[in-house]
Amino acid sequence: MNSLGSLINFADRSKMFTTNPEYKSAFEERITELGYLINNVIVYGRIVSTRNYGNKLSFFDIQDRDNQMQMMLNKRNLGDHYSELVAMLQVGNIVRVSGDFGVSNTGEYTVFVKDSEVLSTSNLPMPDKYHGINDAAIQRSKRYLDLLANSNSRERFVLRSNTIQRIRQFLYGRGYIEVETPVLDTVYGGAEATPFTTHCEGNGNDLFMRIAPEFYLKQLIVGGMERVFEIGKQFRNEGFDATHHPEFTSIELYEAYANYKDMARIANKLFLEIGFIHEEMRSMTMIEAIELYTGWNMSCNDDAEIMAVFEEQVEPKLIEPTIIFDFPASYSPLALVCENNPKFAQRFEIYANGMEIANAYSEQNNAKEQRRRIEEQKSEYGVDENFLSALEYGMPPTGGMGIGLDRVIMIMTNSTHIQDVILFPLR
Repeated sequence: MNSLGSLINFADRSKMFTTNPEYKSAFEERITELGYLINNVIVYGRIVSTRNYGNKLSFFDIQDRDNQMQMMLNKRNLGDHYSELVAMLQVGNIVRVSGDFGVSNTGEYTVFVKDSEVLSTSNLPMPDKYHGINDAAIQRSKRYLDLLANSNSRERFVLRSNTIQRIRQFLYGRGYIEVETPVLDTVYGGAEATPFTTHCEGNGNDLFMRIAPEFYLKQLIVGGMERVFEIGKQFRNEGFDATHHPEFTSIELYEAYANYKDMARIANKLFLEIGFIHEEMRSMTMIEAIELYTGWNMSCNDDAEIMAVFEEQVEPKLIEPTIIFDFPASYSPLALVCENNPKFAQRFEIYANGMEIANAYSEQNNAKEQRRRIEEQKSEYGVDENFLSALEYGMPPTGGMGIGLDRVIMIMTNSTHIQDVILFPLR
């Protein structure tokens, strides 16, 4: 079996050598005399277009995951087999083609067909090859048709996959261990959100789908794993809009003996590595951001007013990737407070295109203080006794960060809706 891409790459490499007159002559002679570069190739793909010229010559294009290539049938070479093969050429059919790979008279890479077999038939009409699918609702509800019709959609999800791979390699290179933590539990915590609930028939307990893996990952830090990360699904029973989806993907990482400034340095390096940014992000405190974008001096105002002004008047203006440090401590119960001003927490969030894409803390590791702060806000967080008990054994100073992968991919692909970067969004 040959992929279309491997054939094209072979031909392109052959052409590179034609700058040498000796190789150029040999290459052109082979094409001229034999009409092919490789004989007896086998390729697989879906027929996306056909062109018949009388009853002696036919062409069709097949497409695999990455490429599209022309196939040619010539009655002079195929004889009575020609009509049988032409009858198979229905747009949408998936075929196996054998023949010789070369260049047509018009200079196009072509497989000169010797035989073909239909592996699967398409019983419904295919999307228009040239116009694709422009209806966003159809693109999202019938992603398979979107991928068949729109090459930019395929490229978007290939970029997503490649980005996840690069994130993993970056973290592996820094000594992180990838782990998996539960999606179902009897309590929930790690973020302020409404959970999905279900019931377990096996033990009779009501369960929550996780809103964040934070408490489990911190227990692993207590257990001495020191550098851990998880790429996984989170679930929040909240509304839909262009930047929110009830099921989404996050990357969470925790590093012992680090703090939120270390996490900011890691974020810069990670985002540079995946091509999200091309130079280090600008940074400022929340108060500095409010004063910059509104002109108001907010240092003496209460926390609720600071947060309201920031969310309403500053956040939408943070288009360039920006790190905002030092959130009000009352809104950051899982973070340490700043040493020089306990009114603020050692916390940052990263914003781009007017939306939050990451959140990080110097993690609260004082067991008594953490219990007090969680119990104060148990209506939002729940009380996870396993997590609080783990802290009683001592957790080293730790920096932690969560990154919203879907929103990062939105920005990297210039997408305007989160559902365009999720293969099968909820509908």
